Amino acid sequence: MTTKLPARRGYFDSGDGLRLYGEHDPIPKPRARLLHVHGFAEHCGRYRAMHARLGEAGFSCHRFDLRGHGNSAGRRGHIYRFEDYVRDFEAFVARVDAIEPGDSPRVLLAHSNGGLVVAHALLQHQARFAGVVLSSPFFGFAVKVPSWKAFLARTLSKYVPAFSLPTDIPPEDVSHDPATIDQYATDPLIGRVATARWLIETEQAQAGALDRAGEIDRPLLIQLAGTDKLADPGAARAFFDRVASADKTLEEYPALYHEIWFETERARVYDALEAWLDARWPADA
Repeated sequence: MTTKLPARRGYFDSGDGLRLYGEHDPIPKPRARLLHVHGFAEHCGRYRAMHARLGEAGFSCHRFDLRGHGNSAGRRGHIYRFEDYVRDFEAFVARVDAIEPGDSPRVLLAHSNGGLVVAHALLQHQARFAGVVLSSPFFGFAVKVPSWKAFLARTLSKYVPAFSLPTDIPPEDVSHDPATIDQYATDPLIGRVATARWLIETEQAQAGALDRAGEIDRPLLIQLAGTDKLADPGAARAFFDRVASADKTLEEYPALYHEIWFETERARVYDALEAWLDARWPADA
């Protein structure tokens, strides 16, 4: 059994005055420090069980809530610039280094919109990170935004950027797992809206990530939901093909929905993730 250090839970500053919430589970002499970024409308607390398993495997685990999510401050589902999320991530990295200093590798885990955030962070400072794991990365919408909603969002983004629109995501579309479906329907920390500016900024960020994917050269694992009703698997495949990494792996789970780390078959997804980590940061190194 892996020895654990005291867990840390609490708030830190985003760098522009917002309070962000983080959870940190360090261990002595970790194989690597895993820095996790959640997806849109969810929160970091959902990943405690997953991180407990990774902790037992010898990895320190760190996670936080982006602005407007979970226990962090900020208007729900809103940003003025996509760079706001990247700034949150940078503050999180600094927080991790303060709580768990040392030279153990930093490895990124990110789900959905977190993958888009991580991609843009890598385009700025990728040398700091030893590897990247993306789950169902959000490089495009699985269903095209209706033309009326897109027009409304563009107009409102200019004049009333914080105007909220319902996401209208059926809980049944995220996973086959009844417990996950129920959580999406009832968890008060899961968001139900997105603002007009968020939509426009996200679409621009998706295009930018695909255009510049060739600049990324970190070891990469993408775990892809083949039946994703939220994020476009085709856009994720295009991103993977363009990434310049000599060490890159794409694993696709054809029958699984968007939340592959919370699916009925998540054990085999976790096993594949751990095997990828083991091969690069072995326990006896």
